[in-house]
Amino acid sequence: MGDFPLQVIEEYLNSIARHRDSIVGIGETGLDYHWVKDEKLRKLQRDLLIKHLELAKRLDLPVVIHSRDATEDTFDILESFGYKRIHWHMFGYHDQLKRAIDNGWYISVNAILFRSKRYRKIARDAPIDRLMVETDAPWLLVIREGRNEPSTIVDIARMIASIRKTDFEEIWLQLGLNAKKFYNLPVEL
Repeated sequence: MGDFPLQVIEEYLNSIARHRDSIVGIGETGLDYHWVKDEKLRKLQRDLLIKHLELAKRLDLPVVIHSRDATEDTFDILESFGYKRIHWHMFGYHDQLKRAIDNGWYISVNAILFRSKRYRKIARDAPIDRLMVETDAPWLLVIREGRNEPSTIVDIARMIASIRKTDFEEIWLQLGLNAKKFYNLPVEL
């Protein structure tokens, strides 16, 4: 009985490997210490992150990283691993922006831009060729009512254009090119 969770994890990882041709990335995976205080469970999260990174490297797939209240542990694992195909979801650490970019990673921002100066500063200062957008739908509404939808991505891109005092079409195209390049998407822009 004690091996069952690890068996499930191994089967999941093997399934990803078997379906490599139809997968564009692995994740969201990472460390979330916000709700998890037990060190044994945190260690399990770290171990699973490493397994995902090993698989991604073996299959040459990008990884979407989630990190909440675990910034240093996340950086330590990612940097020690040395894998460059990292997309850090909802990156919110302006003081660590240079560190992430210097590691060759991409970051993304979402509708929290509409409520957070900290995230607007990241959207302003991140190199445009390393920035992506996401909705994190149905979470993180533009306004506090209603439902966040995938179409919100256009509003987020408009906000980035406004923050950067740049033409929307230019930002929209660059964000699309970033996603296409990072995920090796077979789309025309």
